[in-house]
Amino acid sequence: MKSRSDRGTSFASVAVLVGALFVADARPRQAPDRAKLATEVRDATVDERVVIEAPALGDLLACALRLDDDARIADLDAAARESLLTASVEHRGDVFRVRGTLVDMQTLSVAERSSSYTRGRMKLETGGDAYFVAAELPLGLAAGDFVRFDGFFMKVHSRATDDAWLDAPLFVAPRLARSVARLEPQSEIDVAALAQESDETLDDEVRETNSDAEWRLLAYATNPAARAIDWSAARELDAASLASLLADGAAARGEAFRIDAARIARCENVAPGENPLRFPLLASGWLGSWSVDGRDTLAKFVAATESRAFVLGDAVAARGFFLRNVVYERRDGEKALAPLFVLQALEPRAPVKSAALPWLVGGALAAATMLVAIFVSLRRAARGSPELQAELARRRSSRTDGA
Repeated sequence: MKSRSDRGTSFASVAVLVGALFVADARPRQAPDRAKLATEVRDATVDERVVIEAPALGDLLACALRLDDDARIADLDAAARESLLTASVEHRGDVFRVRGTLVDMQTLSVAERSSSYTRGRMKLETGGDAYFVAAELPLGLAAGDFVRFDGFFMKVHSRATDDAWLDAPLFVAPRLARSVARLEPQSEIDVAALAQESDETLDDEVRETNSDAEWRLLAYATNPAARAIDWSAARELDAASLASLLADGAAARGEAFRIDAARIARCENVAPGENPLRFPLLASGWLGSWSVDGRDTLAKFVAATESRAFVLGDAVAARGFFLRNVVYERRDGEKALAPLFVLQALEPRAPVKSAALPWLVGGALAAATMLVAIFVSLRRAARGSPELQAELARRRSSRTDGA
């Protein structure tokens, strides 16, 4: 009886198929033909799992090359992986976003087409293993690198590892991309990461990057189980505290601040790309303004949430943590510095309510009523006087004589 490895597919024939995809005139379909996959792909038995069916692989690669990089694709979590292993027939052709550490890979060249493809294995960040076939990969990629791909599930595949045969889901992807490992929720501020931060200066260029410390501070700010903050005792951001941050940001790095009163200068949702918190969007913008050294100064913010429909000039209140000073360009083209805050909350500022206001309104109404009453009373008293009655009689007599 032949071993599993003896019954494997001819990877040379698969490589020829892959090479043909790069020069085919016909536009490949975006969605795989599930009915065709159901007839071509088998993984019910041990021997079937060893084989990679070349025609089906070629079709899936054609579809994979048309995947949209910006598409919202479901992450492969532990539950989804288990479902693929136990009910593979139901999921053939499903697309997933897969992340993990590269274990091994083999690049096979297609001399006739001057192209290649890569097959390999990875340890998933959610646990377990996965196999892949990819048409492209970044330069310099090596075992141990953390990668990501979007790919179609083909079958449960089996390969021999160092000491056993390993069954795992096989995905077909257009390319591998470098990624970063998931950052778990932080219960404390990472002091070591903050120590690696530095304030920008006016000599620096304006840049839009998210540092490791920023992601860790976001992980802390968004963790409900994090140490409770007494925000009433936090330092308020005003002109004086803002000036001190600009003068010495290192002394306050990671400190909690409350922003009781500010106006939106800019607010938008931005896509941060591949990130350790797996956030599809961040709210980013500017708050203003405070007068420092006779000039209006802004504060920059980032928050791990989609912003509300804030518009220019909206009154807001915020709570967050100071990270570093950043350089920005004013409207007149001059460079300036602003503090960057990682926010826990950004909310519309409610109008100030005073307990004395109802009493003031009631008092004003009572006074107005009293004045009206006094005026009416005086008019009635004046009409009842003898002098007024005599004058009215004289005027009526004059009008009668004149007639």
